[in-house]
Amino acid sequence: MHSSNAEIPALSPAFTNLAQAKYQDEQSAARQIQDACQLSAEQSLRADAMGHLLSQKLRIARQNQAGIDNLLSQYPLSTPAGRALLNLAEAALRIPDHFQLDQFIEEQLHAADWHQHRGHSPSWLINFATLGLDLAESTHTPLTTPIFREAIKQALRLLASQFVIAEDITAALQAQNPDFRYSFDMLGEAALSPEEASVYLERYTQAIHQVGAYSQGAGQFGPAVSIKLSALCHKFDFLHYQQVHTELYPRLYQLALIAKQYDIGLTIDAEESHRQLLTLSLFERLMAEPDLLNWSGLGIAVQAYQKNALQVVKWLSQSTRQQHRAITVRLVKGAYWDSEIKWAQQAGLANYPVWTNKTLTDQSYLACARILLQAENRIFAQFATHNAFTLSTIHQMAGAQNCEFQALFGMGETLYQLAHELGIERPCRLYAPVGAHKELLPYLVRRFLENGANTSFVHQVLAEATRPELSNSASQHTLRQPNKLFLPRVSPALSDLHHWPDFIRLREDLNAQKKQRYIALPSNYIDTDGNTHLKTITNPALTTEIVGQYAETAFNEIETAFHTAELAQKKWQALGVSARAVLLEACADALEAKRVLLLDLLIREAGKTPINALQEFREAVDFCRYYAAQARSDWQHSCPAALGIVVAISPWNFPLAIFVGQIASALLAGNTVIAKPAPETPLIAAQAIECFYQAGIEPQVVQLLLGGESWVRL
Repeated sequence: MHSSNAEIPALSPAFTNLAQAKYQDEQSAARQIQDACQLSAEQSLRADAMGHLLSQKLRIARQNQAGIDNLLSQYPLSTPAGRALLNLAEAALRIPDHFQLDQFIEEQLHAADWHQHRGHSPSWLINFATLGLDLAESTHTPLTTPIFREAIKQALRLLASQFVIAEDITAALQAQNPDFRYSFDMLGEAALSPEEASVYLERYTQAIHQVGAYSQGAGQFGPAVSIKLSALCHKFDFLHYQQVHTELYPRLYQLALIAKQYDIGLTIDAEESHRQLLTLSLFERLMAEPDLLNWSGLGIAVQAYQKNALQVVKWLSQSTRQQHRAITVRLVKGAYWDSEIKWAQQAGLANYPVWTNKTLTDQSYLACARILLQAENRIFAQFATHNAFTLSTIHQMAGAQNCEFQALFGMGETLYQLAHELGIERPCRLYAPVGAHKELLPYLVRRFLENGANTSFVHQVLAEATRPELSNSASQHTLRQPNKLFLPRVSPALSDLHHWPDFIRLREDLNAQKKQRYIALPSNYIDTDGNTHLKTITNPALTTEIVGQYAETAFNEIETAFHTAELAQKKWQALGVSARAVLLEACADALEAKRVLLLDLLIREAGKTPINALQEFREAVDFCRYYAAQARSDWQHSCPAALGIVVAISPWNFPLAIFVGQIASALLAGNTVIAKPAPETPLIAAQAIECFYQAGIEPQVVQLLLGGESWVRL
């Protein structure tokens, strides 16, 4: 691995527990949280009654509003209309070319039947918008196109304004509602360059100074600031651990010192799961800083949809006890569920880092809440929720303890105003984005995804056909494991290199593998001079490192290879599709058994990064199993006539996946194969061919020719 990766330290015992819980089995993990989130019978009755009452009042209050919740109740993301609106929200304000934008809008307008939605919403504004979409879809002409384009862009800007309190922090402070507390967030996503990180640092610094001056020592009762670590460092990921701790931590520490100077809250926002342990390692350093010990405003957000959330809050509680200090913890359910699921599936992991069942997220939230409330004198708990049942349950669970609720600006005000009217007088802090509307798009899309799902409380509370209490139902379907999406075909369960234990384990395996010197010999090779003519392969990233050696196929051996393949072809074809598929699946198993060896060669011979090497390894294994499954399915009764001998010449850029894929497809069709890899990567090819042989495929059926610079003329 790269030298910078060697600087990533081993896991501490405390972090080992957090890391192990991240990918734990969902069913066994569920049993832990179910026992921890139970209320007494009396508390449950009170919470349930209050939740129902709040839901009913909230439905009535919101039916006449025109917010995003009403919009998504009318157009759920499970419908073509909902998806069309999501696409418009994500892209319409970012496409500068009018022609391209007009084509995009026309495409989205035709993607749904807007007419069927006319007049169905209790909100006159939503009905008016539906009428406009219907007319735009049916009367789209060159004359009306500019009008519709500007109308849609203006509508999206108005929608965006629901979520942004102001464009700058000065205006945001003046726009505060005295009924709420506030935590201000500077709009924007992860920094993509050092220059962007510096801009975000300056914005955060100015915001803390201005909020601090405004607060005048109000402490937890006054406004606070939230920060994203990915905005402060363009390399904020685990594989850049040392750079993050060297470059980002001083910036974070400086921001914390300024916030302490004013005695305001400074909360580190939660981000994607692959950044969780890195974030906690930085927060651990902050908690231990002597200059920050007598300040309770240091805060961090915990996402209950992560399967190790309960272990995280227990670790935070234990750390505050050991260090005799106080912190703030914002408990949220999570805002990146869709991307977390897709990322785990694309990476081919064995498990998800988040709960796949919405009910388990709710239970995890309550289990975490109990731990936070038990640490009352050390942790000031902030419970972020828009769910009336969760709000009522937390209120019962907290009793007389000091805590606060939180909600998103533009979404939670009505719920908490109603709760206050019903006697729940705990303070609510609004998470309020600050910035230009053009920076809102990623945030807006996350809100669409959160509240447009059928399982979301916001959607259910406004759907007349759905009882809101079904949000607590345990009947939801759980997803297949990421590497088992296409059963009965199973993809190899890959390591997550952003997961601390997986990274350390793979680093140790690869370091041990580096001691091996590889030799690749072609088929029908005869050593006539004691291997003195072998050519050397070096690491393209470290040219002084010898990876192995190989022998070129002599020009006169090519004809022998063709003759051998011709003799073996009829027997191989007569074997039948089913038998050939079994052998290809055995080859996939052999490839998996050589996982570390192949990854080592992909990194050191082909010059790939560890992540790219893992992806290519998975693709090679998948080729064998996918082709075998397709052949069984498509060629049950008859197989296409074999071509005879197939010469498979593969490139250097995918020396394992393309090499194996070409051979596997040709073999399944009944052909014998002469495989000729790129001269830059003979070692990988030789190991792959060995897997075919280990699977039981005879050497005469698949032959390897190496070299080519001296004899191949294409």
